[in-house]
Amino acid sequence: MKRNLWFFTVFVLLAALEYGQEANSTKLGFSLGGGTILESSSSGGFLEIGFPIHQDAHSGIFNYVTFDGFGSDNGGGMLVTDKVTIGGGHSAGLWPYGFIEGGLGLFGTTEKNLLQTPYLWSLDGGGGLEIAISPAQAYFFEFGGGGNSTTSNPAAYPQPFAAGYAKMTMGVRVYFQ
Repeated sequence: MKRNLWFFTVFVLLAALEYGQEANSTKLGFSLGGGTILESSSSGGFLEIGFPIHQDAHSGIFNYVTFDGFGSDNGGGMLVTDKVTIGGGHSAGLWPYGFIEGGLGLFGTTEKNLLQTPYLWSLDGGGGLEIAISPAQAYFFEFGGGGNSTTSNPAAYPQPFAAGYAKMTMGVRVYFQ
């Protein structure tokens, strides 16, 4: 099993290097993406729209507006967040980066309607790796953590609505020129 995993990892990295050479010939434009969010107390999915702020051969800064939805045993919610990523240049099909993300949203429990106050806010940070699979597409993986809280009386609401958490995000981005 370990041997198969090793060969698969080497294959994915070699494919990324091959396709990444083509991807680096032009600058990346705006992107559309989506994926899954796995947190220590909830899980969900997201859609994102990304815009390049700065790009050159050695660095890149991108801004992503995301629309997140999540659920847990205690209820669910949705957030609109803004994420800024800062990393090196998109060389050899691999792009490591760090990110900071914050947002505001709605949540509901068995005692609270989704549209009632208080609202939910979130602040996250971490690191990620984007792997080019073609000149215009990439897989990405992000690991980090953060915290949620409510706009008033956070002690009255259970996790995940007023808690810190570990976070893993996986998804796909499609870039447009």
